[in-house]
Amino acid sequence: MYYAEEVDDLFQQLRDELHAVAFSGDYYDLENKPVIISATEPANPVE
Repeated sequence: MYYAEEVDDLFQQLRDELHAVAFSGDYYDLENKPVIISATEPANPVE
C-alpha cells in the first residue's frame, strides 16, 4: 500500500526519467520532434 506522497514521488521520478529520455537525442522521430508518451492515446494510431 502506497501513500499519496510516495506515489507522487514515484511519478515525479518517472517524469524526470521520461523527460531525460525524450530529450536525450536518441529517441527523436524523423521530424526531430521529442517523443510524446501518452497514457490515453495509442502509440501507433490507425490512420
